Amino acid sequence: MLAAGDELGHSQGGNNNAYCQDNATSWLDWSNADDAMVELTSRLIALRRQAQVFANHWHDGLPDRHGLPDLTWLRADGENMQREDWSRSGERVLGCLIGQPQHSAAPLLLLVNGDVRDSEFLLPGGTWEVVVHSADPQQHGSWREGEAPYALAARSVVVLAAAGHGLRL
Repeated sequence: MLAAGDELGHSQGGNNNAYCQDNATSWLDWSNADDAMVELTSRLIALRRQAQVFANHWHDGLPDRHGLPDLTWLRADGENMQREDWSRSGERVLGCLIGQPQHSAAPLLLLVNGDVRDSEFLLPGGTWEVVVHSADPQQHGSWREGEAPYALAARSVVVLAAAGHGLRL
């Protein structure tokens, strides 16, 4: 969820009701735009337009005719999350494999690291390409099955797409 000014790094100082303030709390300072944040926001908007992951489609996690679920939650070790995994208070890393995005042929993998430390994530089989990286919007690259786990930066969100499906931002 983005609000006007987020792409500039404008935080309103934590005030979520700044609509009625005519001062620096609500003013946008375009001269101090955060270029990396603008780049990240642009990539997120392009991803949303191209893949339309959540557009008019309810993901239920049930398998399709090929036995593949449309959405699967993953632990950092690459295994499917189980009921007890959701209540582990120390875990701050998870993945979401979106097998059937609405308008993209490429399965997407959303990785989230809410921890203050870097983490490693064992990616599902196949080859994955970085589409969006919150800690480094310029990061690109691909990872193949059998390679070292993906290095997931602290407090970051990464979206990867299955290689060879034509998803380009």
